[in-house]
Amino acid sequence: MYDFVTVYTLRAKAVGITKEEMQELLAHLAFYAGTPYIVPAIAHVAKAYE
Repeated sequence: MYDFVTVYTLRAKAVGITKEEMQELLAHLAFYAGTPYIVPAIAHVAKAYE
């Protein structure tokens, strides 16, 4: 299965989105999508911004 979260995170990083901006986006998105869906995304973002 293709991992779209990682692909989109790497593309966001390539166009200049900072780690802090991505974390803020995920914090806001957690209220709409639900925390169980955001927790794996947080791991992908942390890995992409290492």
